[in-house]
Formats: sequence, structure tokens, C-alpha cells
Amino acid sequence: MRAHAFTRAVLRAAVFTAIMSGVLALAVPLGVQAQQDAPAKTAGKSMKGKSPEAVETHINDLREKLMITAAQEPAWNALAQVMRDNAAKMNAAYQQFSQHAADMNALDNLREHGNLAEQHAQAYKVLIPAFETLYNSLSPEQKKTADMLFSHQGKRSRAKKGN
Repeated sequence: MRAHAFTRAVLRAAVFTAIMSGVLALAVPLGVQAQQDAPAKTAGKSMKGKSPEAVETHINDLREKLMITAAQEPAWNALAQVMRDNAAKMNAAYQQFSQHAADMNALDNLREHGNLAEQHAQAYKVLIPAFETLYNSLSPEQKKTADMLFSHQGKRSRAKKGN
């Protein structure tokens, strides 16, 4: 009886592996085709990057919603500069990636996506301390607003409202 159960388990694993291999064999070419079919972004935007104007609009919107006071201005200015610097670095990284993406093989493409992910993580490592300094200076009401703005729930409710 044990041998029969073992054989069934091996067969299930083999079927699962075959199915997943088929799915991956279909998914990778479809993903590559989707990348090739995607239109190139222009006018200061590259792939996921934001134009400097869009970054400034986002910064100004946050400043207004958080109701930054004069006393909080130094911490806010430091955070805003980190946001600008991060956006510029990520735009440059996405621009470089998009210029070479068509010439990359699958392995190079994966490596470059890994590099982009590392750069994105590095941007957060710089952003978090700047935000923490500002957050610690916020009033309870401002913190409540910040918590809502930076939460997933806040993003969903803003999306429903069209903000």
C-alpha cells in the first residue's frame, strides 16, 4: 500500500511539473511579445518613471494634504529633495533599461530587472529616514493623514474617488 501511495505522489509531482513547464513555456514568450508590443514612452517619461513636473505635483500635493507648518519646513524640504533625487535616479535607470531592452536576451532582462529592484530598494533606504524625521514632527492629526495617504487602504479609497 505504501508503494502505491508513493507512486501516486510521484505521478502527481510529475504531472504538476509538466503542467508548470507548459505554463512557463507559454508565459515567457507572451511576456516578451507584450514588451515588444508596448509603445515607447516619451516626453520626459521612461517606462515607470515620472516626469520632473509629475514629481513636483506629487510633492506639492503631499505638502498640501499634510498641512506642513513653518516649523516642519526643514524636515519637509529634506524629504522633498530625497523624493526628487530618487525620482531622477529611477528615471535614469528606467531610461537606460528601456534603451537596451530590445537587445537583451532573457537572462540579461532578468538581471536588469533585478538591478532595477535593487535601485528601488536603495531609494527606499534613503527615503525612510527622511520621512521618519518629518513623521516624528507631525501632529497627531497630520500623522493620521499621513497614515491614510501611505496605506494601501488610502490608495484604494483615493482611486475610487478619482484623486
